Amino acid sequence: MSRTSRNLILLLAVVLGLSGSTFASPIEAITITGGERSSGGVWDTGTVTVTVNGVSVSVAYGQYSTPASIASSLGATISQKCSFPVYAHAVGAVLNFYAKGTNVISSATLSSTSSNSAAFSGASFLIDGSSSGVTVPTISLSANSGTPGSSLTISAVSGTNFGATQGSSTVSLGGTTVAPSSWSASSIVVAVPSTLVASLNPVSVTIGGLTSFAVPFMVVPKITNVSFDSIDNPIPAANLATSLSGPPQVGFVIVGAGFGANDSAANTYVTLNGLELNTLSWSNNEIIVQVPASFAVGGPYAPVVTVAGISSNGSVSFQVVGPLGCSN
Repeated sequence: MSRTSRNLILLLAVVLGLSGSTFASPIEAITITGGERSSGGVWDTGTVTVTVNGVSVSVAYGQYSTPASIASSLGATISQKCSFPVYAHAVGAVLNFYAKGTNVISSATLSSTSSNSAAFSGASFLIDGSSSGVTVPTISLSANSGTPGSSLTISAVSGTNFGATQGSSTVSLGGTTVAPSSWSASSIVVAVPSTLVASLNPVSVTIGGLTSFAVPFMVVPKITNVSFDSIDNPIPAANLATSLSGPPQVGFVIVGAGFGANDSAANTYVTLNGLELNTLSWSNNEIIVQVPASFAVGGPYAPVVTVAGISSNGSVSFQVVGPLGCSN
């Protein structure tokens, strides 16, 4: 094959790759609704404006505008504005917003304004069903990481407040709808679901049909207890009272949450004093590992569970003692 042919194939591959969808999951989406209006042979004209963190873009609409064309124009305009804090991409009449680097959204407003309000009350094009413009609620978290079962406070930064009572509003953490233990106009308290696996999870609040821009929250593996694996490796009853100490070559059960279904993910393992241990079994709430015979007697040692590169805090420790004698 000639060099020219190879170059043409490479160029075609690049073009096809660029034309495919390479967007990550959106952090927010709005839907443009409504339609162009006319009165006495005069068509309404106006602008739709998006403002994020004080940076605005506007697009004009007129006789031939549609919800899809407005969304497309906004997406293209935002993409061409380097100072805009998020990326945007339109799919039909839906305008999706995507994270841009480490930018945090502190405020976001969306409005549609007619340039002939005397003839056309309200606006031809609506944002999520509102003609007066909407303010997307923005939130902050009391912590950027935590373990399954831990408490998390979500605060209203700007936009629509949470309301005095929950009503039909919802809270989502890692794609799971969670039931708040406390709700006020300015703050919400929830527990991190015990079913979540250690990973980066989005937190969002939906108020009056508007979903806040998601804020990332890191779920960290949680260790609650370490004991002997008394089923696979029977230990004399007299020694079970010291459940946080035991000999090497015995299976130890690590109980907790956020471990994941198995240890197949990259960078997923258990270490003790920096040494990676052999895993006998693995589930989201329990791991059984074996301490090698060569492991130094002493301690206390704190096992660390690492799931996809996210490590537990090593809050539970145990002693490694000499070999146990026979029970009879």
